[in-house]
Amino acid sequence: MVGQSLAMWPADIDFVWPSIRVRAARWIALEPGGAEKLMEECREHKAFPFCSADGVMVLSLSPSPNGWDLYIRLAVSFDGQPIDQSRYEAFLDRVARDLGATRIRFRTRRRGWARNLSSAWRTSHIEGQVEHVRDVEVRDGR
Repeated sequence: MVGQSLAMWPADIDFVWPSIRVRAARWIALEPGGAEKLMEECREHKAFPFCSADGVMVLSLSPSPNGWDLYIRLAVSFDGQPIDQSRYEAFLDRVARDLGATRIRFRTRRRGWARNLSSAWRTSHIEGQVEHVRDVEVRDGR
């Protein structure tokens, strides 16, 4: 199933958190305010948790010089295996377009992420972290 698109649906962060808490620690370390703040933002609908058969992703909008970015705040698999990013590209583009974002981005301390990304992603180093950014793919005139 590598590269095959995967269905995502809205999730309740309080329901999924116990199953991802330990594996989410690396991502949460990048979040100002930690897990409590991220969960609070999900409850207040400032961040949006989604679930798939593979794991959980939390998204939010972030201002950028050209408008808005869809920011991947958390992406964690249920089984601890690396997530095949290509399976989520169409979903991320659709959400970004629906919310009016022009780019998609995420930060990580793990440099190996770049090996799993398509050539559309650009990589930079910000505040001791690696940031990956790509433009939203426009389809069907949207």
